[in-house]
Amino acid sequence: MNLAFISYSHHDAKIAEWLQKGLEHYRISRNSGYANPVDPSSMHLRPVFRDRTDLAAGLLYDLINQNLEDSMFLLLICSRRAAKSEWVNKEVQYFIDHDRYDQIIPVVVDGIPFSGSSRECVPPALLAYTKENPEKELLCIDMTSEGEFRTLMAVVARILGVPFDMVYDRQLRHRRNRIITFVSILSLMVITAFYILTPIENSVHLKDVYGHLPHVPGGELVVDNIHYPLNTMQYDTVITLPSTPGYKRGGRIEVMFAAPFYDSIKTTIPVGFGFKSESVLDLTRDDTFSLFGGQIISEDGTPIEGAYVKVAGETAITNELGFFRIYLPIERQAEEQTILIMCDGYQEVYREDECPSDDLKYIMHPSED
Repeated sequence: MNLAFISYSHHDAKIAEWLQKGLEHYRISRNSGYANPVDPSSMHLRPVFRDRTDLAAGLLYDLINQNLEDSMFLLLICSRRAAKSEWVNKEVQYFIDHDRYDQIIPVVVDGIPFSGSSRECVPPALLAYTKENPEKELLCIDMTSEGEFRTLMAVVARILGVPFDMVYDRQLRHRRNRIITFVSILSLMVITAFYILTPIENSVHLKDVYGHLPHVPGGELVVDNIHYPLNTMQYDTVITLPSTPGYKRGGRIEVMFAAPFYDSIKTTIPVGFGFKSESVLDLTRDDTFSLFGGQIISEDGTPIEGAYVKVAGETAITNELGFFRIYLPIERQAEEQTILIMCDGYQEVYREDECPSDDLKYIMHPSED
């Protein structure tokens, strides 16, 4: 069974096509409280019959009558040309003859309805019926003043048998929500594309407990398989890395650090979600060069007690066995140090020496005086 039959002059074919598509694409919300009167299980207002011929051949008469009989509503496109159309008049008369007058929905697209003037747009059959039954004059939907959207909503409301405002307001909210959803998705796509296409500027700040990185010959930083020698870098070292592709936002990159006097590091650093990302790598010193010690003896191997030892500004006095130990602060540690040893009755010792541990031995020679 058809939900509706569109009756129109073929001069108004574009409007009839628009109305058919508008109705058949209208979606009924599940929680709206109303339904398709022909098929309550359907969420659309379908089917809507629209003739696509001139109805000139007599053999089409039965086909048209069958579709009229199978249609719940007659959507009458009212125009001055429709008012003069024999077929439009017959289709209206069919509904009147079958006591279905109240199922006719007139939509005015041109002219003045029920005026009896040269601008009359209502077919003669409908004019005659309303003249005989003045109390049953149909309320027309005037597309010329309401516009397409309100006209379509008014037709939907008539078909569903609900107030116009209920359908109109719901559809407005639906359209507004669709616009909001579309704008949100579009914005998200633009932002996502922008983030993907825009690279990230990365840098790594290397610092120890003093907030800076002293000169570290032989040191190296490896970030994402790219090697950065640290031989010439001193103090507040910030290494600028190549830009990271935008699609890696939120990820992590691999970092390795190795240098004399420092514990090696192997870790990952975050790329971040912005346009710049700075990571801090906290370095810790190892104890390889922190201790400078040994024993001081005379030429015959006798331990020298009370000898004065100075290394990198730190001092110590040998014990009764000739031993001394000096612990160097981080900022004074080095692979080689200058040592000064003095003791009454002995020649002064002043020389460069390695600083591996506390097992060095120094021989002092008697003074010539």
